[in-house]
Amino acid sequence: MAATASMTIHLDPEVKARSQELFKTLGMDMTTAINIFLRQALMQHGLPFEVKTVNQNKLQIVADDDLDAVSAKFMQRNRHVYEELAK
Repeated sequence: MAATASMTIHLDPEVKARSQELFKTLGMDMTTAINIFLRQALMQHGLPFEVKTVNQNKLQIVADDDLDAVSAKFMQRNRHVYEELAK
């Protein structure tokens, strides 16, 4: 067995639970998923996904649950446009 090192991270409890559920459906545990992430980061010499700055250098990550709220807010703010288009 290869030598291992321990790591402690702090997570939002809901993010942890939802991630564990997701990884379970993929046939892996959290440790395996984190190892995959870290190996991909090493292979790509950076994060294995795109990170963008939005709204004057604020990082914005929209969770799946928040996407509906963002869409609803956008639709509400722009309702007049949709009503005009519907005429």
